[in-house]
Amino acid sequence: MTKNDRTRQPAALTPAQKNAAELLASGLNDKETAALARVSRQTLNGWKNHNADFQEAIEANRADLVKNHRERLYSLTLKAFSTLERAMDEKLSVPAALGVIRATLALDLLASHEPPAKTIIEVVYGDEGTESAG
Repeated sequence: MTKNDRTRQPAALTPAQKNAAELLASGLNDKETAALARVSRQTLNGWKNHNADFQEAIEANRADLVKNHRERLYSLTLKAFSTLERAMDEKLSVPAALGVIRATLALDLLASHEPPAKTIIEVVYGDEGTESAG
């Protein structure tokens, strides 16, 4: 028996299982997922607890969501830095741009091998960063 023979090939998931895996990965609870996938909660729990392919599908969907959100956040970071550059020249209020940069830095900390014990992300909306005349 070769190594490839021992590698388990995932079985094809049914459309309902694929749908349920996506819904669970997106954060819906079991009751909501079962209703939207049109299966019973018992069926859903059976898949979650006893179907390795279904479990892998949930994790793969979660990984895809994290990757997509990370890419979107990094693209917003580039825009945030551009906004900050303009703000430095035009003296604009830039709390949203600062919030994106803070979130990106927090994401980088969480992705490092030694995450901090606690990460706090604070986004303040208002006239942060503007100078008052007086």
